[in-house]
Amino acid sequence: PFAILGAALLWFGWSGFNGGSALAADETAVLALVNTYTTAGASLVMWALLERLQHKRSSATGMVTGAVVGLVIITPAAGYVSPLGALVMGFGGCALVYPTFQLSHRRVDDNLDAFPCHGVASFVGACLTGVFAKDGGLLYGGGLRLLGVEVLAAAATAVYATFVTATIFFVLSRFMRMRVHEHDESVGLDNACHGEMAYGMNGATPISPFEHTQGTFKSAGAAQCSVASVVESGNEDCADLEAQSTSCSTDGA
Repeated sequence: PFAILGAALLWFGWSGFNGGSALAADETAVLALVNTYTTAGASLVMWALLERLQHKRSSATGMVTGAVVGLVIITPAAGYVSPLGALVMGFGGCALVYPTFQLSHRRVDDNLDAFPCHGVASFVGACLTGVFAKDGGLLYGGGLRLLGVEVLAAAATAVYATFVTATIFFVLSRFMRMRVHEHDESVGLDNACHGEMAYGMNGATPISPFEHTQGTFKSAGAAQCSVASVVESGNEDCADLEAQSTSCSTDGA
């Protein structure tokens, strides 16, 4: 529910983000607003379809992720494409971005899928702007010029962002720890940093943070059992987790 609420607030804020980019209450602002909602809705539907094809079901978390992907895709093109073009960008763009969520995350600490959702989707949106833009777009007789400019600009932005981010990360790493301790991460930062639990132990718990792409769940009882077994094996780092585990049953009740 919190993921859905957060996505709803994000979508609402995006109305001002794209609609307000015109810096005026005119037809361009209206077009940007209509396109924003059209692409987000189309991307949401496409994500649900793709997820059903892959996992035989559609999840609420996955669908709101699809909506956010659509919001990112339409941002560079909101005031420059037609509503029909925005619709196609939502369906087609989501189909292009969705596979990047399936890539291995074992070596990348990206629990929120920020790179595929915002990095890849923004690159796709910039490139599709060169295709669907009413003024100079590939489908409107503009040839490859605008498309080439968009691809070059997106690539240059990616290189710049990578270099600057890596530089900032490296400098900060010389003065501070860049990742919390594994023990604090497993216990939860709300507990480790603030001494309280933001969420209870009851209910279904995803096996991995990518529940909207992998869709595998285990019960909270099973999670508590695994924690207790690790504690019994002599791992002192799990002592706090043992204290949080109030019950453990084999059926996960």
